[in-house]
Amino acid sequence: MPEEKRKDFYLYVDEFQNFATDSFATILAEARKYKLNLIMANQYIAQMSEQVR
Repeated sequence: MPEEKRKDFYLYVDEFQNFATDSFATILAEARKYKLNLIMANQYIAQMSEQVR
């Protein structure tokens, strides 16, 4: 889809550590160019792998 036709999309992820995989790290790196806005919540940073942090 051309960039000018993309609309903002908001993804809310609670208990983020359950989804924090290497694939999700790639999504984090690429999200802005697709207008994907991420709101993630977890209790503490040590619950995630070093790559995702």
